[in-house]
Amino acid sequence: MLRHIDQQLLNLAFSGLEIGIAVLDENGNVQAANDIYRGLQQNYPQEDILVRQTIQSGKPQKNVTALDDDTWIEQTVCPVPGEKEGIDGYISYLSDVTERETMIEALRLAKEEVTQDIRLEDIFINNLNHEIRTPLNAIIGFNDVLNGVSGHHMEEHEKQTIREHIHKNANRLITIINDILDFSKMEKGSLVMHKTVVSLMEVCCRARDSVKGEVQKGVKLQHEYPTALRDTQIYTDAKRLEQLLRNVLSNACSHTLVGTITLRVSTFTDELDGQQMLRIRVDDTGVGIPHEHREHIFNSFGKVNHEAKGLGMGLAICKQIAKMLDGHIYLDHDYIGGSSFVLEIPLVSVP
Repeated sequence: MLRHIDQQLLNLAFSGLEIGIAVLDENGNVQAANDIYRGLQQNYPQEDILVRQTIQSGKPQKNVTALDDDTWIEQTVCPVPGEKEGIDGYISYLSDVTERETMIEALRLAKEEVTQDIRLEDIFINNLNHEIRTPLNAIIGFNDVLNGVSGHHMEEHEKQTIREHIHKNANRLITIINDILDFSKMEKGSLVMHKTVVSLMEVCCRARDSVKGEVQKGVKLQHEYPTALRDTQIYTDAKRLEQLLRNVLSNACSHTLVGTITLRVSTFTDELDGQQMLRIRVDDTGVGIPHEHREHIFNSFGKVNHEAKGLGMGLAICKQIAKMLDGHIYLDHDYIGGSSFVLEIPLVSVP
């Protein structure tokens, strides 16, 4: 019966369905096919594979394949039982399901994105809870010791050490709160610059000194500052520039257990427009950043290790500040032996 169906009949029967259909004999050879099937067949190399699988199994087979041109083809092959016994032939369907598969993929990605956002939100809340409680508990604990019975019997140098610990943890708590507020402003687009004339060397020194208490034992904090720039006055937002450098230095302190952390200052001329540029880089001999994390390190909550100290907002804030200073910050991929973050901004010097 199948042998008597011709291509013209198939075209008439399925003209409004946009489905390619072909009639195959018991050996899988095409006996008749409509125009849509013939058109799809030209770019669909897997056609014979599914036919052979159907012949071998004796059961209907279905497959969806992505082609090189980003289209998706769905094929279904069904055996047609003979009038008495055995298989009289096969029906093969081909259809372009690109629109359907694209929608499915979009929904899948959207679901993954929502899941990722929820996961990051949970991680952020857990980190926030830890980051606030840790310095707060330290402040309360040290204060109780200092004002308790044991505090009355302490030597003055011991009391001073405890006061320094309280001060250090209070500053850490303030930094966390400021980062949260700045991140919120950044998300709303309301983070603003307040530029004034400041000493470049003073900004760098303050940033370096602010993290001295975070440097691991056995690690040396260094500062390489050229003599020619010692008296340089620049027009910038000193608070934000110092915040950026402090975040990068603090990040280096967290991940450098041995060796050095070096703040390097230099200038160069942009080859494209001849603009005089300031380059400040922080090089460390720490654990470095794995290649799979480098692309996302400046994203919000982009922590290499979610168990590590910090909220994962520092580098995202740095990226935004650098942009607002008309520059950019990046990870030097050619640096070996640790990590190197580089800030490049226009050098607007003031006589």
